[in-house]
Amino acid sequence: MIPITTTRVALGVSLCFLAAFAWHVLDRDAWRERLTDRFVLGVPWGTLVTVAVVVGFYLFAQSGFQYPDAPVIYAFISWSYLYPTGILTAGIAHGGADHIVSNMTGTLVLAPIAEYVWGHYRGGSRKRAADSQADNGLLGRPWLRAVVVFPAALFAVAFLTAAFSLGPGLGFSGALYGIVGFAVVARPLATVVGVVATSAVGTIFTAFTSPLVRETLSVGPPAPPSWAGVGFQAHLLGFLIGALLAIALLSARGTRPRMDRVLGGTLVVGVVQSVWLLTGGGADEFVLYRGVGMTFLFGLTVLIALAAAGSARPLIVRVPLLEPSVSGAGSTSSEPSKADDTGAFEWVTQDSTEGDTPADGSKSTERHPSDTAHGKPRKPRVRRGIAAAWVVLVVLASALVAAASIALDEPAAISLLSAAILATLLSLPAIPAILPRRLHSGPLTRRGGAVLVIVGLTLLASLPMVVFGLLVVDDPSIEGSEAIEIGDYSVAYVDDEPAPQSGAIDLGEGFTGGTTDGVIVTSDEREMWTVDERPAVLAHEGETTVVVGGIGWREEVAVDRVAWDVVGNETAYAVDLEHDEEEIRSYVGDVIDSDSRVDGHALAVAPTDDGFEVRATPTEGATDGDATGDEGVGDAAEDPLTATVPEPGEEESLGDLRIRTVPVDGDGGSDLEDEDVDARLVVEGSGSTVVLAERRA
Repeated sequence: MIPITTTRVALGVSLCFLAAFAWHVLDRDAWRERLTDRFVLGVPWGTLVTVAVVVGFYLFAQSGFQYPDAPVIYAFISWSYLYPTGILTAGIAHGGADHIVSNMTGTLVLAPIAEYVWGHYRGGSRKRAADSQADNGLLGRPWLRAVVVFPAALFAVAFLTAAFSLGPGLGFSGALYGIVGFAVVARPLATVVGVVATSAVGTIFTAFTSPLVRETLSVGPPAPPSWAGVGFQAHLLGFLIGALLAIALLSARGTRPRMDRVLGGTLVVGVVQSVWLLTGGGADEFVLYRGVGMTFLFGLTVLIALAAAGSARPLIVRVPLLEPSVSGAGSTSSEPSKADDTGAFEWVTQDSTEGDTPADGSKSTERHPSDTAHGKPRKPRVRRGIAAAWVVLVVLASALVAAASIALDEPAAISLLSAAILATLLSLPAIPAILPRRLHSGPLTRRGGAVLVIVGLTLLASLPMVVFGLLVVDDPSIEGSEAIEIGDYSVAYVDDEPAPQSGAIDLGEGFTGGTTDGVIVTSDEREMWTVDERPAVLAHEGETTVVVGGIGWREEVAVDRVAWDVVGNETAYAVDLEHDEEEIRSYVGDVIDSDSRVDGHALAVAPTDDGFEVRATPTEGATDGDATGDEGVGDAAEDPLTATVPEPGEEESLGDLRIRTVPVDGDGGSDLEDEDVDARLVVEGSGSTVVLAERRA
């Protein structure tokens, strides 16, 4: 619950005043007329239904109502095609309150633009539906178009972007980018305003949730850059799907937007919404290909403008074949006339009407004007035949490539998928010629060519991602660490643990899990093996909480990293896990040696299964009383003496040595200023004392 403060009250009052003023100055009658012409009762019901479903899923299925900042997420991520629940829910589930607020803010602002274009009435508006004499049918019913068809389209895009995501995905942002792509083609100027309004609404919301912010100079935990975790491929896929849907809808309605507006709107929105984002890297290295991404966006902007509002003139005016010598009537010149040049190969660039019959089934005896050329019957039209032959040739060539790859012991799945993608892309230019005349007639236009290129880009952004959905977990058991089992989940801390991921079919050695470090969560049922917290972040924070669960249940596992920083060397640490009444030591780190020597003993700190111990090993040639080991220090000669690290304020014996854990009151002490240190491990000999290690709060 957000507490009521003076600042929040002032914000609320000023916002209400602004809304009242806007209500007063707006032309309400004009707005009402526009909205009621497109929306039932002037309300974008489809947008509201969509937001209600997504928010409801977050609050109840993900336990976001009780835990808004730590919902259940692992059960709803698209881990693999063999985990269909994740594929179905990844597009509507979210990772936290900030995540869902960001996506729903954009949806509430931008989706009404797309819904306005779609309209709750056949043809897009009440007036067009009234003027149309066509039978409305089921899809012509306004309420069905409003609360079923439009939300279903958004959820379909969300499903597609989750199913064809680059690795595990989560969130409605793929569908949101679909909305953006649709809106910027159909209503470019309104979309630019909507993008600005989305940012404004987000800032206003943040002002209410965090009206006062105080920051200090501090070093935060190590973390990847903000752009490294963005699902850029799903965003691009959603944007392309949305743009294609808008182009198809406008084409079906016989309308075209202005090219300059589509060009400018797509460029501005694409830059602001980071459609250009392209990242790479792996492990602890992250790469942002900003230059390549912007170059791609510039080209995509031109393609979308051409596809939405380009010329309908043929992409290729004529086929450059050998033309027969045809002379005009009464002409003695060997040069063909202009009319002859136009019609000589008309049979190549137009569809055949052979087989077309009237609606009553009788054969028409009327010849099409293009059925003759120069007073003679037209030659057999071969454009469709040439296109079909090209498709067959491409399929055969791709099959040969796949067979050759398999013969060379390349992974069969990768070879077949690559061949299928290659065949699809190379066949695209011939598809329009093969389509029935009722779907496409005449030569390929410039607009059609741009649409085909966008379709190809959409396929390239989706089909290759199938391989990531085929990854499965062979054996989720963890070696070298202890795990807490909760339902089908296992939680543990690992160091350089091989991830047992491979392809459900032969994907080759390149598609394996590699090695994993940090707090991991695994599930055989969900084909899941993922890092919940990186080692560097856990080392900085000292603790974290892992949330697992599913629909109707949620559990937490507390992770505590216990460590002693050996002075002048690395850190000896162990990781403990706790759930309900169960507490285990999941991971025991390496023994860390110290450079210090006390009474001829080499010292070390070693984590154990139930705590820490100090090890003192006598060294050959050591001089009694030597505390630093700079002189007379030899190699270890005997087995080490061991003693458990005592509790703060207590001490233990280690042969002739004494070990004390000295608590620090928070000021770091007088000799070593460090506010983070809460205890020091001190070793005392007959004539010397050293600080062996420090423990941080």
